[in-house]
Amino acid sequence: MSPKKYFYILLFLSSNICFAQSFLGISSSNYGGTNALFLNPANVSDSRSKLFINLGGIGAELQNDYARWAAPYDMLQLFTRTVPGKYKLTSSDKPLWRPEYYQLAQNGDGFSAFINAEVRGPAVQYSIPEKGMGIAAGLRLRLFSSLSNNTSDEIGEMILRGTKYVAPSSPFYENSNFLLNTGLYNEYFLTIGKNIIDDDSRFLKIGLTAKRFTSNLQMSIEGKNLDYVVSEDPFDPKKQSITLTESHGTFTNADWIFTPSVGWLYNQLNNIRGEGNGFGADIGFVYEYRPDHMKYRYRYRGQVFADPQKNKYKWKFGVAITDIGYLKFNTIKGEVNDVFNIINPGDFKKIKSPTDFISRIEKLYNLNPGIYDRGYTVYMPATVISNFDYKIREGFYFTAIWRQRIFNQNRVGPLNYSGINLIPRFERKYLEFSFPISLENDYKNLNLGATMRAGPFYLGFDNFTGLFRYGKPRGLSVYSGLFLPLYYGLPSNPLKCYFEEKHFSKNRKSKFKK
Repeated sequence: MSPKKYFYILLFLSSNICFAQSFLGISSSNYGGTNALFLNPANVSDSRSKLFINLGGIGAELQNDYARWAAPYDMLQLFTRTVPGKYKLTSSDKPLWRPEYYQLAQNGDGFSAFINAEVRGPAVQYSIPEKGMGIAAGLRLRLFSSLSNNTSDEIGEMILRGTKYVAPSSPFYENSNFLLNTGLYNEYFLTIGKNIIDDDSRFLKIGLTAKRFTSNLQMSIEGKNLDYVVSEDPFDPKKQSITLTESHGTFTNADWIFTPSVGWLYNQLNNIRGEGNGFGADIGFVYEYRPDHMKYRYRYRGQVFADPQKNKYKWKFGVAITDIGYLKFNTIKGEVNDVFNIINPGDFKKIKSPTDFISRIEKLYNLNPGIYDRGYTVYMPATVISNFDYKIREGFYFTAIWRQRIFNQNRVGPLNYSGINLIPRFERKYLEFSFPISLENDYKNLNLGATMRAGPFYLGFDNFTGLFRYGKPRGLSVYSGLFLPLYYGLPSNPLKCYFEEKHFSKNRKSKFKK
């Protein structure tokens, strides 16, 4: 069996939907609007825009700790169909593929891979500075696909390189494991934030997001203590079979139909009830230190206001817990305990959907769907996010973000990973550049990124090493989006009065210029 057929088991959904999960470059921006709420919901208050309308965003990312891209051409050439002719098949215009184009770790530590993708749909954020409040609402569609639970090296090698590569010298493998999770989740959110302290140099804001989750796709397949051997077909050495002498595991499946089209995406974003439904929340706070707070205040109609168009902090620190929540599914949950089964060539060829995948497992193990349990609960990948942002000088900032997952990876449902991000950035109202440097995939992968925002449009890479084949990369992340900000209109003269502290001498008191 070819690498493509096995790799499709992990990526059959992700290869059809190319929507990123982090959006680091834009989420850490003071002009990110609703994009910053997924980092910390407290960002909804004290926004730089009076009204922020997110028109849409899309992205996808891949992280793995086992395989490196070692092909003689990079992914950018692959995506743009500009692979040099010497690396193409002579019989067609398709790129040449060889198993050694994956450089595998083979260190015995297991294999994990994450494919997270996201469509950020319409959202709106409204600020009420006179009350120190902000509110936002919107929706997004999120894909989580992962191969984890310390998936055995030999299974990772078969998924990436295929059975043909390992068959000639295949030993008898014992006690192999894997856990495949794939899920697509709608999220409808409502965020409310409030400024709690606004006292000279001290500023504190809190935020809460309430969420409604719904899903029509949730598939998990777990294999435990698998014993097997890969063999060549004696009549056709190009084909291989897998003999499973012992199999144990479980699987879940919610029905799902995928038809790649704008109409399908529209229907998914508007799907308020599915096979699985549940609720969730994000909660967080942000503290700002504002030593020069008087520079950003003005008087209007007898009241003093902080200029809502300006960043007023020297540094700020925030903590949030995101993706608290669950979904309940009233769909199948099956179990496998069997001995001596054979996966023949073609048994898992051209998988069309998760349901098709499950039906082939049922056929392999001669399972009766009537004996399945129905109903199970999955939990969203709750994460603690701490962030620190320091203003170096006007327009120049440095951000540090620490994301720590709460749950372990040995469970059914959407999974995420921990990471540390360092992000220097240049930020203005209509122009922004940031350069994330990250340790991702539970601090195993070094990623380099870059993000550009020009007015309402942004394009970013939380990891561009995979795009340009830099240092034999282990992942890729790309995202883009468009929004419409409506900024504040401050009162015009002579009503506007800014406070500027002036020191005439050591013995004279400070005066304010009107």
